[in-house]
Amino acid sequence: MRSGIKPTRPWLPISHRGFAEQDVTFLGAYRYPQQVIFTSFEIDSLDDLENHKIRVTSPEQGAFVEAFGVRRSPYLAPRFQLPWSAA
Repeated sequence: MRSGIKPTRPWLPISHRGFAEQDVTFLGAYRYPQQVIFTSFEIDSLDDLENHKIRVTSPEQGAFVEAFGVRRSPYLAPRFQLPWSAA
């Protein structure tokens, strides 16, 4: 058994039923990795993000950082500017 599967087992029957009620077939789950923010300013709490512009890699991350007062319209970083890019 893969290590990531065991902790998710308790909720699998519940999620399968919920999806089945909506005619959706559950294929699998993935725990999204920890999110990291790189900045040029010091962060001691989430309040420190307020009024700053943060680059994000997805619309979902944009909505997340906006919830903490980050300037509207977070910048979606082009792939070539992301740290793991080979370009």
